[in-house]
Amino acid sequence: MTPRKIPLKTSTIDTPLTLKERQQFEFYYPRLHEIVHAQLRCYRMPQVDKEDLYQETMLKLLRVIPHFEFKDRQPLDHYVRKVVKSVKNDYLRYALKCEIRQESLINDRRTEYQEVTTQDPVVTFITAESERVVLAQHIETLSRIERAVIYFIIQGFEIKEIATLLNKDHKAIYNAIHRAKVKLREALVTTRDKV
Repeated sequence: MTPRKIPLKTSTIDTPLTLKERQQFEFYYPRLHEIVHAQLRCYRMPQVDKEDLYQETMLKLLRVIPHFEFKDRQPLDHYVRKVVKSVKNDYLRYALKCEIRQESLINDRRTEYQEVTTQDPVVTFITAESERVVLAQHIETLSRIERAVIYFIIQGFEIKEIATLLNKDHKAIYNAIHRAKVKLREALVTTRDKV
């Protein structure tokens, strides 16, 4: 398995690398690739997550390898394994945080749904009754033809029958219905806003 060449884009890092830093990373890249892949093979997780971890680890190493003290007692293999472990822990912490947030959102929606479904029937009746009273008051403010059309619709008459009873054209009845609906909707919205 030949190591992939990773593109060294400066847009993925805060400050551009110098030529020396780039050459140093490219020199150590095959060894880093082997160590990171060996470490990732030990983890039991989906391949997609391993690829994400690989990229995150290589980006982190890209920033730190040029400053690594190779004269120190700590071997490079040990250091890279620690970086992989650190990246994995950060990744798992973030995944857990997202999962907890998603569960929280789902539970919030369940609670809201249960509140709506278990609403007290007395409260529902009182609310509906008060809205009916407000609606009846606003119906009185409609024009004579709009009131008549609403009255006949409530009684269950068809549009053709209403047009015949009021001696009007079908379009006039439809227009009256539309105007009445707009006026009543506006009146109900303003009433709810006041409450």
